[in-house]
Amino acid sequence: VPTSAAVDEAVKIAKRKDGQQAGKFVNAVLRHFMRSERKNEEPKTWEIKYSMPKLLLDKMVRQFGGKRTGQILESLEKPSKASLRMIDPNVILPGTSASKLSPVGRVAEHGHFSHTPEFMEGKFTIQDETSQLVAPQLELRGSERVLDACAAPGGKTTHIAQYLDTGHVVACDLYDHKLKLIEDNAERQGVWEKITTVKADATQIAERFADDADFDRILVDAPCSGIGLIRRKPDIRYRKESSDFLNLQEIQLKILDSASKKLKKNGIMVYSTCTIFDEENFEVVKKFLEAHPEFEQVEISHEKEDIIKEGCIFITPEMYHTDGFFIAKFRKL
Repeated sequence: VPTSAAVDEAVKIAKRKDGQQAGKFVNAVLRHFMRSERKNEEPKTWEIKYSMPKLLLDKMVRQFGGKRTGQILESLEKPSKASLRMIDPNVILPGTSASKLSPVGRVAEHGHFSHTPEFMEGKFTIQDETSQLVAPQLELRGSERVLDACAAPGGKTTHIAQYLDTGHVVACDLYDHKLKLIEDNAERQGVWEKITTVKADATQIAERFADDADFDRILVDAPCSGIGLIRRKPDIRYRKESSDFLNLQEIQLKILDSASKKLKKNGIMVYSTCTIFDEENFEVVKKFLEAHPEFEQVEISHEKEDIIKEGCIFITPEMYHTDGFFIAKFRKL
């Protein structure tokens, strides 16, 4: 018997026995129960509705609860915005509006901007609004020596370079073709003189730069599961195993540990990921601080208070229709 028919019959019986008010009461109680049941059953349908593997669904529901998970999944169904970081503030791009998150960001509901003359001339670059929040956390004054430990394709590297006058960025990656991407981006944006690319394994930063002076600032934009990028890279969801998240956490902690050895006293180190899962974000922060009493967490602030959690920037895709992103900040004592 359909549940709606059963409710109708129950309401009729209540009315016959105890009157109109009893019927209304029974109707309200049973309808509320049906809505609750639908909510409880909904996650079971999401695997098909949103083409989301059960592993990721279960993780989301455990971390965010059913309601917010549903909001995240629904937001991932919507097309990505075009997100731009403006280098020349005098350039006006038709069809764009100011970012709600980044003071140098512009966004458009759609459009291909990488073939425009302004892009080719380095007047702006393509970079998600959330990613644009990283470089400001380094508190750059212009003369710092900065290490970008996991730099490709160079969006954050070149953003850092925009803040520097006499300072310099050392940008590392493990692969030659990715270093070439950084160099090409730096040349197009006119900051190539402020950037040196180095082929290096980020888990061995301390060894690779053992004979070099320590850095004033370090960015660890760590390799991660990339779950925050599903809207733009939907295939990511199908390539995950349960063990991946703890394996990645181990790598992330190794990179932080090695990089931390090359940071000057009172220097700042920023850790960022494009994932939304705690294992790669808040748990990494906690474990790093437990293992490194010579560091303290620096609480981040932002005018959008809803993106701040436990002193970190934490943005999920439904909040501002952006990538999912995480940023934490440390100071060496």
